[in-house]
Amino acid sequence: MTFGALVAIRVLHTVVSCFISVYALVVVPVVRLSRQYDDAVNRAVQIFREQSGNWGGCDWTTQFGAMCLNLKGLTARQAKMMANATTGSESTGWQEAADWLQRVEVDAQSAELAAKRAIELLPHDTSAALTQIRKACELERRYRDPRVWLALLEGIQDVCKLA
Repeated sequence: MTFGALVAIRVLHTVVSCFISVYALVVVPVVRLSRQYDDAVNRAVQIFREQSGNWGGCDWTTQFGAMCLNLKGLTARQAKMMANATTGSESTGWQEAADWLQRVEVDAQSAELAAKRAIELLPHDTSAALTQIRKACELERRYRDPRVWLALLEGIQDVCKLA
């Protein structure tokens, strides 16, 4: 083998070694990070699927109004039926409860839509996704500590850290 061929082999070996070093330092961590990101997005989607439909109205004990009504498990429609079936101050109390329950039900639906929108935005715009899930948590917080959408907020925050 000639001296020129030996030099060419040595140069080629150096170039390949540099390429492997760059690949190991740059590409492999990016691939690993990408996998972590995808896993975090998939966890957030799974949390949404698990929580979707879990909050549709008043599912906690209340002492609503002057009559201290416990509205847990009641719908606005059921409270409206009670308002129609009673008279006087009792009817008024049930009507107020029906109105309040209607707001809870609307806010629960709005929170679910915001959470769904957060999941739709997550792969493309983590900031907008975070805004949407915070909206869902704020809607729930109007009535109680967020239980349904808090886990999804934490999941989306994990995605944001990897973005």
